Amino acid sequence: MVEVRGRVVVVDAANVVGSRPDGWWRDRVGAARRLLSRLVLLQEQLEGVEIVVVLEGAARRAVAGEGAPDVGRVRVVLAEGSGDDTIVDVTAAAVAQVGPADDTTRSDHTNDAARSGDADDTGGAVAVGDADGAGGADGADGAVGSGGADGASGASGASGASGADDAVGSGGAGGVGGAGWVGRAGWGEVLVVTADRGLRGRVEAVGAGTTGPRWLLEQLDGLPG
Repeated sequence: MVEVRGRVVVVDAANVVGSRPDGWWRDRVGAARRLLSRLVLLQEQLEGVEIVVVLEGAARRAVAGEGAPDVGRVRVVLAEGSGDDTIVDVTAAAVAQVGPADDTTRSDHTNDAARSGDADDTGGAVAVGDADGAGGADGADGAVGSGGADGASGASGASGASGADDAVGSGGAGGVGGAGWVGRAGWGEVLVVTADRGLRGRVEAVGAGTTGPRWLLEQLDGLPG
């Protein structure tokens, strides 16, 4: 499903976007585009690390039409059904090529909240973009983010924030661009960014390490611009 080049970071976009109550529920497509734009900047600074972003529901439209960002080397996967199922599939494929995490504590954080709802459990995905940043296709409207169903009432989903204990210093040895993150206990070669407890258990079962959105957001906040 995804080409793997060395280490891989798989991003649960709905969970990351939903971890900050910044009004994302009023413009899910715009929120996804802002996340993608920051991830493109991060990807440009990395060597031997591939960022894979899974978009579900309404957020899938972020990569199509007017205003869609150039995703560059970031891999975007469009979930045709359940975002969680797609993340597990992408993660399992990456682990099969790169290798599993060790059997010590796979999860880097313990105090984050699980998302309150998931998309329909129907599975499937469409990969968007390649190394040259090819564009994507329109996706059907649907649920995105921590709140579950699409619509303004999803504001309550913003509470699905990552825990206080999942932070790693931006730019240091523990950061995504530093030398320390792969060797860190439990992280392994494939790292899934999500605060969803159920999803964390599923991807850890296929050999990935996990960490919460706060870790990734600190990396993105430390970028220039």
